[in-house]
Amino acid sequence: MTNPTLPPCSVLVRLTREWEALGARPAVLARARSWDLGVPRHSLGDLLVATGMQVSAAARAERHGREPADRAAGERANAVLCRLVVVARRDDLAARAVLQRLLPGLLAVARRRSRGMGPGDAAVCLEDLVAAAWSVIRTF
Repeated sequence: MTNPTLPPCSVLVRLTREWEALGARPAVLARARSWDLGVPRHSLGDLLVATGMQVSAAARAERHGREPADRAAGERANAVLCRLVVVARRDDLAARAVLQRLLPGLLAVARRRSRGMGPGDAAVCLEDLVAAAWSVIRTF
């Protein structure tokens, strides 16, 4: 999820590296499996997919044309995300998973808001959005 238009020390790069490091730790995976979310999870990536995050363009292409199934899958993903948000009130890792799930949308907003501005403004905007998102996730 790195982006060549953002500086290498941007919050996106730092969060992506942190997420990858978390996913490699067995204790972290065990903790994530302890949450009663109603979906099997073998990795943090599985958790994100269960909350509706798309894995790749190939996955989107494979689902093309299956509107009713997509709607049901979307409803299931929203339910999982909702349960994860409830856990995030008391668990930093769950909150971090919610933030990771929101990052693509936050990045899109940062890009849109910074159009026509300076080269580092998207990164600054993203930092502000991430900070606000974290506060909301932890207190929702």
